[in-house]
Amino acid sequence: MSDFNQHYKELEEEVIHLKNELEACKKREQEVLDQETIYRLFYENSSDALLITSPDGSIHSVNQAGCDLFGWTEEEIYKGGRDLLVDSSQESLKKALQKRKEEGYVEGELIFVKKGGIKFIGEYTSNVFTNSEGLKRTSMIIRDVTKRKEAERIIKESEKKLCELNNTKDKLFSIIAHDIRGPFNNLKSLSELMLKQLRNNEIAKAKEYATLISSSTRSGIILLENLLNWSQSQTGQLSFDPKKIDINEVMLNVIELKKPLWHSKEISIDFTPKDGISAHADENMLRLILRNLISNAVKFTHRGGNITINATPNEHFIKVSVSDNGVGMNKEKLESLFDISKINSTAGTDKEKGSGLGLLICKEFVDRNGGEIWAESTEGNGTEFSFTLPMYNHD
Repeated sequence: MSDFNQHYKELEEEVIHLKNELEACKKREQEVLDQETIYRLFYENSSDALLITSPDGSIHSVNQAGCDLFGWTEEEIYKGGRDLLVDSSQESLKKALQKRKEEGYVEGELIFVKKGGIKFIGEYTSNVFTNSEGLKRTSMIIRDVTKRKEAERIIKESEKKLCELNNTKDKLFSIIAHDIRGPFNNLKSLSELMLKQLRNNEIAKAKEYATLISSSTRSGIILLENLLNWSQSQTGQLSFDPKKIDINEVMLNVIELKKPLWHSKEISIDFTPKDGISAHADENMLRLILRNLISNAVKFTHRGGNITINATPNEHFIKVSVSDNGVGMNKEKLESLFDISKINSTAGTDKEKGSGLGLLICKEFVDRNGGEIWAESTEGNGTEFSFTLPMYNHD
């Protein structure tokens, strides 16, 4: 009897133990179910695209956000696989797949493709794991960052533009503080000397100083004009009115206007008008471009030198060239002509003053009219500046 009771007690204890184990298993099962529910809710309600794939590119699962992002249904995504969703030609994809294979994890940015072939920049992370069946799978989280990238690009461009504006401001202040002082100081000194010569009745000397005063005045006017036009162009205050322009008429007018400048240095200007050359451009801007290029050519041409001006039409554009046989320039100077951060005042062959601002205005106005400007030069053998303007369309 005692053996029976002992055996019964042992069986009872075993039943209680099994019951506790069963309750523990049920609890663990419920915890797993709860955890699975949480992950499922996270998976289904995530704003990021979530995918489960195979290393070979097959897709086994995609959430609703992934379908919304790419514009395909689940079935279409499963059928198309990785090649449906990503630009497979990009070199960065090959590198990413290799890194994930070697390290089991990769993150970065790739070009993905929406339905209709629309490409976008996607930020992603991808992990390799083994599922319950012992098969290798990869998880992917993808987020469209196109708008963020565009915002970053705009910010960078704004920062660059702000930096350029600051450089422009500093350069203009430097010009105003230094270069504009020169012509006025010259005027003051020369006028005082001329008055002295007149008092002493030294007419010949006074005439010489009067000539120098005239030259200094012209330099000051050119500089002031360029500063005014530059400031107006940078603040959007300069009007733009493109229309039909007779190139020959404008060219001859500007050459005549600049005659005192080139005539005083005994420089000859060759220009042969060609019939039927009309441009579609802003006339005031064209006149200013020509005035600056001719003044520049005169400045760097020796006394008795020559300047040649040509206007050559082609199918869509007119090419205007102003070439001289002056001092020319080296490659370094040539490459910095249109960079405001590198412009410097260079004295002419008769020690004429300048700021370098005139060429920047030329580029600004040529660009505004839809043309291009460039220069070719060899040190000691002169320089040729050329620019294009749209041909006037009779239609």
